[in-house]
Amino acid sequence: MQQFKIELKGFRDISNKAIMRTIPVMLLAGATGMYISVSSNSNDVDDVGILPYVIVTVLIGLAIGLYKGINRQKKLLESYTLTIGNNLITREQSNTPTISLYYNEISEIAKSPNNTILIKGKKASDVIIVPKQIEKYERIETLLQEIKPFTRVSSDSVLNRYRSVLSLILIGLMVCLYTTIDKVLVTITGASLIVFMVWGIVKLRSNKNADSKTKRTSIVSIFVLACIIAVMFIKLSSLEPQQFSILTLTTMIQ
Repeated sequence: MQQFKIELKGFRDISNKAIMRTIPVMLLAGATGMYISVSSNSNDVDDVGILPYVIVTVLIGLAIGLYKGINRQKKLLESYTLTIGNNLITREQSNTPTISLYYNEISEIAKSPNNTILIKGKKASDVIIVPKQIEKYERIETLLQEIKPFTRVSSDSVLNRYRSVLSLILIGLMVCLYTTIDKVLVTITGASLIVFMVWGIVKLRSNKNADSKTKRTSIVSIFVLACIIAVMFIKLSSLEPQQFSILTLTTMIQ
């Protein structure tokens, strides 16, 4: 039985990538939320006057959320343990469901373009992710290839490759939903957002590689979903819409 953990220098690499991927989207979401709020109250001088305070508050909130997220990720990576035994592979991680796969349960071992190794079981949710920052990476490769030859993933999944584009599309849909008065556009954008939110909640809840705190954020997603439905109902009923924009957008990204 052999155990492997994430290398210390790997924490910095993973954290830097997470920051570079998250900050632009968070800033764009916050700016979009403020734009929606200001544009919907453009005739109110008092609202424009407090805009600088709103901007500072949003930026502080985003910074705190990012800081906590990075610290939580660091603790998760520190607790990551991969155990390769005579007939069993186990991944253990703090506040995350343990995944154990017997050799005869492994359907595929794939290596992605960024050298992440995916050990897949018979169920779609049974996937052990082995990051390239793990110690003795070459030794792990050798052990796993003795179990099953690697398949090469030609490219990342569509969601991973176009994550930034997808975020922009979602923000665009949110802006359209809050700013348009055209009922057809409200229906299309609202329905698209609802489908995505429901799909995201289901995927998150069933993901065995997501920690318990991350899964609890599905409660926030349900709140965002409720806001979207409320805005659709108000606009399709030709009533005066209430503004949930800043809170909805920032909580959706976090």
